Amino acid sequence: TITLVGVTGGLTRFNAGDADDIDFLIITTPKMLWVSRALSTILLDLFGLRRRPRDTMLRNLICLNMFMSEDGLRVPPKERDLFTAHEVLLMTPLWGRDGVYQKFLSANQWVARFLPNAWEKRNQPACRRGRESGIRNHGLSLIHASSFLIRLMESVARSAQLRYMSKRRTTEVVSDTV
Repeated sequence: TITLVGVTGGLTRFNAGDADDIDFLIITTPKMLWVSRALSTILLDLFGLRRRPRDTMLRNLICLNMFMSEDGLRVPPKERDLFTAHEVLLMTPLWGRDGVYQKFLSANQWVARFLPNAWEKRNQPACRRGRESGIRNHGLSLIHASSFLIRLMESVARSAQLRYMSKRRTTEVVSDTV
């Protein structure tokens, strides 16, 4: 259900210290955001890699900072400012498939108004970062068969996570696609 994993935050600016966590942006297939978020959180918990809200020792922990669905790649107009433009252009893909990184950039061409030189440099073919995975449709029949069941779990996963987040939420934008 995941189509891109990227690094954001201080690490992309070469401004992360040894004690800092690693911020991830994850893009999911359409209508799979909440299941993907739940499964990613569980997986990182199992390996002891997830940053938890009250953690003080952050070194080598992953903060699942942002999730986006492919059907919501465009930053909303009220969020379009210099800071967000900077974040969009500095996000560094670690892994992706199906051209999602390019789709992300195409959906956010508005950043060129704030950072035209950085936008131009990021969109030059030699500067495109990240790798497209070699995974295509080989051996994915089990995943496709189970995706129907996973989609049924989407609303349950959404409700459970919104309930969990309700006591911790501040100014974060939360929707079915972000």
